Amino acid sequence: MAYNPDGVSDFEAHLDLTDLAYSIFLLKFAGESPAPVTKKEHTVFLLYWLCHNLFYTRSQKINRDFVPIAVGLTNGDKLALGPYFLVFIYREIFDSIKPLPSGDGVTISSGCGVF
Repeated sequence: MAYNPDGVSDFEAHLDLTDLAYSIFLLKFAGESPAPVTKKEHTVFLLYWLCHNLFYTRSQKINRDFVPIAVGLTNGDKLALGPYFLVFIYREIFDSIKPLPSGDGVTISSGCGVF
């Protein structure tokens, strides 16, 4: 069963999934600077931080898979991020290994773009 804290569906309802590039994503959700930070802005920042720093992807875009983690952190839930990180690493390694023909009938694999 997937982790699904309170507020995920409310937050996802406000996500515009047409363009989730980092800079555009932050500009869409940035509030006025002298105003206090809202819960939504805090969740957006945590989602950005998770996608940009912890679970970095080659696409350099916000990944919807991490919305429940960002919402849970905003709610103050205690989370073990180690299993999420390992699953992400293994999935990236699996997705990045593609068979490349060597020309001699031998198949070699391409490198991993995670590190």
